[in-house]
Amino acid sequence: ILSALTIIGFGLAFSLMGDSVDAAALNITGETPQNISDDVKTAGLRMLEFSFASTLYVIGLFFAIFSTAGLIPDMLKKGNIDLFLSKPISKFELLTGKYLGALAVVFVNIVFLVGSIWLMVGLKFSFWEPSFLFTIAAIMYVFAAIYALITLTGILTKSSVLPTIISFLIIIIVNPMLGSRESIYQLTDSVIVKGILETLYYIMPQAQKIIGILQSSILGKTNLDFTPILTTGALLIAYLGLSYFVFKKKDF
Repeated sequence: ILSALTIIGFGLAFSLMGDSVDAAALNITGETPQNISDDVKTAGLRMLEFSFASTLYVIGLFFAIFSTAGLIPDMLKKGNIDLFLSKPISKFELLTGKYLGALAVVFVNIVFLVGSIWLMVGLKFSFWEPSFLFTIAAIMYVFAAIYALITLTGILTKSSVLPTIISFLIIIIVNPMLGSRESIYQLTDSVIVKGILETLYYIMPQAQKIIGILQSSILGKTNLDFTPILTTGALLIAYLGLSYFVFKKKDF
């Protein structure tokens, strides 16, 4: 429902734009249609998709976390966990099923959300830029890492509130702050502040860096740094490994 409302909102925004590529470029560049070259039109539409992808990235992560944060704590409730463990499956299979199930549900929703916006742009402006669909992969990849952290936190605390708060703080505060940490270093000489920021940088999924890669791809840049993707992947594996270890040791 939330995704459908978001799509309707984007549709209303489209209705305020012109019906042609010239009009779209006019809205973005401020040039008159006669002065707009094909390259400028393409650049204008890339900027349009850039802004849409950035917005959908944040919205998609919020929807994903909101809809799945309570799955692990609910599973661990007395009665629920007893029922699950009474089945002929291992704890590894149970946790893997819950994790992959959450990713599957989110994937369907994100494909619906991002795919609909991509179709709107393509049908309205005849501009079919496949790199925009990388938004799906970016959202899913970052969510997979964040949900691994949610899973670990949920197993440790059995709370759905704390993992949700932590995840939103990562997206809203921590990652933007880490993305600007070089600027922060110039404002302070505190060893403690630098130590905290460096620690957070290496233990948090690098959502801000990954959206930067997505944005650069949409704008047609090819010289991309994929280090944040590798770092986030390593964190995903580490969080899941710890989750399996703690879940296996827990006595229900």
